[in-house]
Amino acid sequence: MDYKTERRWREHPVRRLLNRAAEGDHVYSDEIDDVRLPVRERNALIQAMKTVQSRHEADQISQEIFEALPDHHETRIQYEERRARAGDAQALASVQAREDAHERLVDEVWNKARNSANPPTASAPRPKNTEEN
Repeated sequence: MDYKTERRWREHPVRRLLNRAAEGDHVYSDEIDDVRLPVRERNALIQAMKTVQSRHEADQISQEIFEALPDHHETRIQYEERRARAGDAQALASVQAREDAHERLVDEVWNKARNSANPPTASAPRPKNTEEN
């Protein structure tokens, strides 16, 4: 696997879901739906989540599933972001709502850390994400 493909695999939700299953965390069906896998790969993912025992095994299975996907495969989030860039108002609203919810959650966690007894950097304000998408 070349560097670019390996990087895509390492960041792919299939790998993340299988690693969570290997650790014993529950994976919800809507999380599986969000990956938007073809039927064959979806069934393989569900079956693997029932039997996976270690992260190493999860990585092997996720790599097999990832390699079976077509190059043009998109998750629901990737699809919405692409549609938003193309000017789809509904997709843009969905992307903005997701980003706003993320910012609220980050602010809540940051404020909780600031108000705790031993915050790591209580005097510093939370840095805002200034990355351009």
